[in-house]
Amino acid sequence: MNKLKKEHLQLRIDYWGLPLLNNITFDTELVSHKIQDLKRSKAVDIFGLSAERLLFSHLILSIIL
Repeated sequence: MNKLKKEHLQLRIDYWGLPLLNNITFDTELVSHKIQDLKRSKAVDIFGLSAERLLFSHLILSIIL
């Protein structure tokens, strides 16, 4: 297990996103609730995603996200 943790920490050195903090956790239930809370009939985002697309997508989406 220690070897895997060292490998993970080594890979995080080159990470170019928001910091991955250890005290912030979320799960599929939280993601699913946030998708359900999205307001409908709003403009799409810069990637062309709308709330309706997320709301009516396959249920596995919250697991993938």
